[in-house]
Amino acid sequence: MLVKYLGLEWDEKKNREFPRSQFIENGLFRFTQPKFLNDKGSEAKLEPYYDKYSPVDIEWARRECMKHSIDDVCNVSEDRLIKRFLDPTGRRFGDAFPWMLKHETQFETIKEYDFEQFKNAVSQMNHLILELLSAQIGVFSLSRTDRSEYMWTHYASEGKGIAVVFDENNPFFKHNPPIDVLYSEEDRATMTYKKGHIRINGVPIEDFEAFSCVKNGQIDKSKSSLCKDLESLDLTKRLLFSKKHTPWYLEEETRIVLPLDSCDETRGETFTPDIAQHNVAILSPAEKCYSAIYLKKIPFEAITSIILGFEMDETHIKEIEDKLKLNEELSHISLRKAKYNVFNNIEISTLS
Repeated sequence: MLVKYLGLEWDEKKNREFPRSQFIENGLFRFTQPKFLNDKGSEAKLEPYYDKYSPVDIEWARRECMKHSIDDVCNVSEDRLIKRFLDPTGRRFGDAFPWMLKHETQFETIKEYDFEQFKNAVSQMNHLILELLSAQIGVFSLSRTDRSEYMWTHYASEGKGIAVVFDENNPFFKHNPPIDVLYSEEDRATMTYKKGHIRINGVPIEDFEAFSCVKNGQIDKSKSSLCKDLESLDLTKRLLFSKKHTPWYLEEETRIVLPLDSCDETRGETFTPDIAQHNVAILSPAEKCYSAIYLKKIPFEAITSIILGFEMDETHIKEIEDKLKLNEELSHISLRKAKYNVFNNIEISTLS
């Protein structure tokens, strides 16, 4: 099951709120750039680890261990993996000459210096990734259930909106298969800082400032020595198809990610990526200036039903019914109603 929850929006012509339902007339749905999605904490961002290692770092170390194994098996403990493959070696200036640290850096301790470097690196990297991806790709977020109280409340205006149910076997979704979002710590893309050393998904980064390798909605490792050992497809999937567990797991999200230039219409103001000039060079001319809203047509035959919210206004229901009657291409769909049953759970029934 593929479900798109839609809430109320302001109708300027009639000076009122009304469920988002223009798709009934034009078949257009918004593909939203990552920077405009509502998860500001983990959407298309690296999960930061300071002075400790992520599950992805440990897995990278285990793969390195297996490279040195005759039978491709690594039976080394996690502590030994960390010491052998992850922990920095040698001594830094601040460690060897702590009394000179303040003179050279204006920081009292090496820990203060490290944490400031860590914050700057994470902020710089996540800002760059988010800006570059938002100039290139759009996300169509869907849910796997039509009975989620969380989704009806947060995305369908507390039951005043609607939910659109799609046929996953329709050619549109076969050609653009949705991918389920993952919510575990092990599935996140990570950035680790340990004593001046930076790792992305376990891979040590030698030249952090050289990072400029997001292209065509994917991490392009050909653009920088920083990316030479990164598994670009894996990193891209982790950035676009994983989120923090709480509260996002409640959405049971699956999503389609497509290039913005595959959309059919644009609306709203235009933006330019907020990035350094040397990073702008990797963008195509179209990506250097993009619109606020991108819309893509989904075939009417891909829609199987429209579910009316449990708190939907009766006049809104009547108008939705009238709009559907005007579009013969939607004559096949069923109109259904969400409501709470005696056990205080949401159930869906055919509209009488």
